[in-house]
Amino acid sequence: MGPISSGTPLPLTPVARESQWRPFSNPKNVVRIENRPEGVAVFVVDPWTQRWAILGRGAEAVLALADGTRSRPEIVAEATAVASNDHLREPRVVNALLDELRAAGLLFVSRAHHLSQGLPVVLETEPQGLHLEITNACNLSCVHCYVSSGQKLPDELSDAELRAVVDQLPPFSDKLIAITGGEAAVRRNALDLVEYCAVERGHNVDLYTNAYKFPRKFAERVVRINEIGAARVNLQVSLEGATPETNDPIRGKGVFDEVLKSLVMFKELGLNRRTQLFICITQNNIHELDAMIEIAERFDLAKLVFSQWEAQGNAADTPWESIAPTLEEWTAAGDKLLSYDNPRLQLRGNFFGDLNNARDGRYTLERSLFPKQIFAYNSFPRISPDGLIFADQLWVDPEWSLGNVRDITLAEAFRSEKFRQHIKEFRARAETIDECRSCEWVELCGGGHPGHTLSEYGHMNHKDAFCDARKYWFERYVDAHVEKVFNHA
Repeated sequence: MGPISSGTPLPLTPVARESQWRPFSNPKNVVRIENRPEGVAVFVVDPWTQRWAILGRGAEAVLALADGTRSRPEIVAEATAVASNDHLREPRVVNALLDELRAAGLLFVSRAHHLSQGLPVVLETEPQGLHLEITNACNLSCVHCYVSSGQKLPDELSDAELRAVVDQLPPFSDKLIAITGGEAAVRRNALDLVEYCAVERGHNVDLYTNAYKFPRKFAERVVRINEIGAARVNLQVSLEGATPETNDPIRGKGVFDEVLKSLVMFKELGLNRRTQLFICITQNNIHELDAMIEIAERFDLAKLVFSQWEAQGNAADTPWESIAPTLEEWTAAGDKLLSYDNPRLQLRGNFFGDLNNARDGRYTLERSLFPKQIFAYNSFPRISPDGLIFADQLWVDPEWSLGNVRDITLAEAFRSEKFRQHIKEFRARAETIDECRSCEWVELCGGGHPGHTLSEYGHMNHKDAFCDARKYWFERYVDAHVEKVFNHA
């Protein structure tokens, strides 16, 4: 059985003298061997590069010998000498396997070459934007609010201070600024900041809103901003279900009907194609998935995002495990999401590790690279209403603050020793978790999201709450591609 690579293979690095090449493969490769009457399939994935291939018998034995110390002829000689089956006793077979593994991007010139081709689970990067909380004030008191918004803080950032934070991002650099709260729309001059970000600084903007009695003049101004600016303003609207019975106990009596009125207005103004619906999935509303999709279709929205509660803020006393759907419900919802076929509506489930129904999405079964739980810690730093800098949205305890924008810049915060210590702690945390140390998938998830873990358990020395669902999708990816091989054999 020949190799079935997961997309465009890595360019072959030239080797001056093939006989002197000492092939290196990742010693932490995940290998699955499928034995069937019709043949043997060896699924190999390099968790560092996310490259994978399906090969025939003996591939795992050849990979084990490619440790960067043996030359190609030495690997061939050793493999044929110790082969446990007739298949590998011929040098031509071993040489063919080496060529297949190299073409699939699973063999490297050296350990350093391998290191240059992948990414760690915990990634630090230049900020891709900002999660900018412009007020703690809110016209609702949702029981799951992760920041306990409601009342305006006495020392919230001024308009000038907010603009100064935005100015720290390079203008017209394709960054994304999420403007939220609290409820951003209740802050005076909120749309002035939106316009400043989109028109004067050239950043795309996601305006988060509960859409409860959303002012029409605000919606009309968003339309005008989109007409004059090169960047785009999108709306993110939150619901907790597809009916008042599931939504209103969380968000307040009458909120569901008011939100739908706002969605009607957005469609009238043509903002519906700039709107995504955001819904936290629990055991109380997972039975309404079809109805949620119907709402998004009815208003011709651009995207529907399924997420989960965080046990912090107003929900600090509501452990995720007490409201989580069963694993069977969770994975069935993922199947529904992946099989949904409507180019007008993108479905995304970030609680699966960003599964979605787009072929180019990070965790679709059709994606060429194997799924990996990459956590870019400072990709979208969060700025609290009073100016605290957090490297990620899920950290709300002031203990995790890297400083205040009134005192230091974002660049200084991400050069700080405290930030470096966070990265170090995140990268080492899987070593402290017994179940992770013994798990073959650990190099692809690192124990899961440290923010989810911290909010759920109060510490990070635990796998995150979505471990079983994530492993299901890792297995599902392997099974789906192995099945294709046997179906076409």
